[in-house]
Amino acid sequence: MRLINVETFKLEEFFEGTVPPFAILSHTWGNDNEEVSFRNIEEGKIEKAGIRPIKLEGCCKQARKDGLRYAWIDTCCIDKANAVELGEAINSMFQWYRHASICYTYLADVPLDDNPRNPKSKFFSSRWFERGWTLQELLGPKKLHFYNSEWCYLGTKSEMSPMIEKITGIPRLFLLGTAELRDASVAQRMSWAAKRVTKRKEDIAYCLLGIFGVMMPMIYGEGDQAFSRLQQEIMRETTDDSILAWGLSITKSTPNSSTEVVSGESMNSFEIFGGSLRIHLPLLTTEAGETFGLLKCGSAHNAEQVIGIPLEITLSGGLSYDYIRPQGRYSVLLPKATPKVSTKDIHIRKERHSKALAAMNRRYWFYIEESVETNLELIDVEPRDRWQKDNAMIATAAKSDGNAIQRTTTRFRSRNEGSGDFIVVLEFEVRGSQMDVRCHVMISSRETPLENVAQNLLNMRQEAFGNQSASNGILHLCVTLRQEFVAGQPMFVVRLAAMPRSPEVTVDATWELQQLGLEPKLVRRLGEEAKICLEAKGLAQQTEEMITNSEPIKGQLEVVEEKPSRLGEGRRLLVDGLEKGSQEGSQEIDQLTFRGNKTEHQQDKLLLETGSDGIIANKNKWTPLSIAAGNGHIEVVKLLLDEGTSLNSTAGEIGPLQWASASGHIEVVKLLLERGADVNIVGINGWTPLHSASHRGRVEVVKLLLEKGADITTTNKNGWTPLSMASGNGHIAVVKLLLGKGALP
Repeated sequence: MRLINVETFKLEEFFEGTVPPFAILSHTWGNDNEEVSFRNIEEGKIEKAGIRPIKLEGCCKQARKDGLRYAWIDTCCIDKANAVELGEAINSMFQWYRHASICYTYLADVPLDDNPRNPKSKFFSSRWFERGWTLQELLGPKKLHFYNSEWCYLGTKSEMSPMIEKITGIPRLFLLGTAELRDASVAQRMSWAAKRVTKRKEDIAYCLLGIFGVMMPMIYGEGDQAFSRLQQEIMRETTDDSILAWGLSITKSTPNSSTEVVSGESMNSFEIFGGSLRIHLPLLTTEAGETFGLLKCGSAHNAEQVIGIPLEITLSGGLSYDYIRPQGRYSVLLPKATPKVSTKDIHIRKERHSKALAAMNRRYWFYIEESVETNLELIDVEPRDRWQKDNAMIATAAKSDGNAIQRTTTRFRSRNEGSGDFIVVLEFEVRGSQMDVRCHVMISSRETPLENVAQNLLNMRQEAFGNQSASNGILHLCVTLRQEFVAGQPMFVVRLAAMPRSPEVTVDATWELQQLGLEPKLVRRLGEEAKICLEAKGLAQQTEEMITNSEPIKGQLEVVEEKPSRLGEGRRLLVDGLEKGSQEGSQEIDQLTFRGNKTEHQQDKLLLETGSDGIIANKNKWTPLSIAAGNGHIEVVKLLLDEGTSLNSTAGEIGPLQWASASGHIEVVKLLLERGADVNIVGINGWTPLHSASHRGRVEVVKLLLEKGADITTTNKNGWTPLSMASGNGHIAVVKLLLGKGALP
């Protein structure tokens, strides 16, 4: 082992039989920059900001006072980069604490003015009593002194034992070494560690090696298997069956289920072979038909009862039986075995559902295959903690209840400016030991937060799911999933590929959220300054071409320019009207319509210089008329219609009548119909205005549309009629109205 020379602060190495007297430090680890490492000592870099760390300085100073030349500190006396040395140190550590001349316990969270005898003191709540490694550091040393954060002496383990017993639940005889640790049952020793924690999952097993007197190799990365190996090592060394008195399996992943259990009379040893525990055990079958194996240990408070562990028989043959510990049943206290209770040699196997349980708790992976042809990049994932960006991997783990569906929402963006994003929803489900994976592809505005999409997937229409392809107008995308096996574990490869033609149906996640009323800021986001400037520039270029090539447009412009006062008044009405409605939406339309260029004259022209229809379509192909109608701004609708905007334009596929009908703005609907809007115009995915109004339960709008000749038998691309949409969304009044008009159920 290596020791620190307390005078020179250098490491010296000693071999068995030559180790001099030394002090040993017990503490809780702080941040890495607060601790002195093995490398720091080797390189002589033990001062941080010109000050020698308080733990190193305090330990060595106290050792010098106690007449000791050497000290041992775990942070700097072990080369943790050497796996062999680390394993040897962990297996030897309990003995090092036991053979140290004195142990200094440094409590960094106990201040100078603390009274350790007060149950409300910082001493009682110190982290030192909660860490896994400090359990052996408490029980191992024969001589232990406590110090506070200023290295002021608090007392010895013996003097403090009444308080320590209350804090830890460890009887004073074991604290002081009066009774040997082996005199405590396995379950009782496990209970001392039940509430303690470690940074590494494996360390909850490794920190208990010395307390149970066993040794085993360190395998960091094995997780819960470390604790299972610890129990198997204990079983090889003991005849104490109390190790079976806690948990739901032959072996458990943590000691948290331990209770105060004491051993009874000794019993024959047991062994683990071929994944089964072989043991000679009395078996009791209750009137309800439940079988319990009666151990020779019980509660410390009732000598007439023993622990009964639940068992289920799986296979019989000869004089031995195979049993399992059934999931969901717990150990109980039962009367001691009587002569009527038969004793048998049995094998206890792990749960019969172990494969299913392993599948339910295993981590699975989605691998995002790089796609050069699509020029798409994965830019965001929800939940974000599943994304290993550097490896292009997305992790998931099946839910413990088995049949739950996990959804991971991903966002892909083209490296080319100006195109919409693609949303790919990855679904993962485990049914018993069977896995099922699916994907759903949508498009989205760049400004729609992915978190909003992920949080509201369950609120979207059923028709929004089931598509493995979508088009953003520039790229036609198809997404496929392929299962591969890596080191025997399944991995699902997500492949993105370009399609030659646009799919029949494209789901727009932004539109879905708009329909839910969950995206009130969508229009404002679409009008961010950079976007407005980009669109205005494109519109200006189109206008110049139209002016050059179209005499009718030039004539129209001359008429418009002769009416600056009217346009100024129109702009005022537009702004005032929008401000009375959705404040953020009105600002957006105002910006999109009038702020593409800087001068007032150019702003006036931007509304009308876009073609014979006066249509300005934003990235989602929604016109100002559609947006104004959907927000109920009737004055703005009148102004735009007076300027010649087409009522039945399909540029946006979501026309003004559809939007006004879905939003329930009855006066706007009346105006549009009076001006000649087609009551049966077909929009996105085959929706008519009657579909939109029925889907949202707009009774008055439905009544008006029916009076104007709306077709109640029309179906959208998914085969839904207005009646089925109203019924599916629970709009009873609309259902009655449609049935009264002759709609067929």
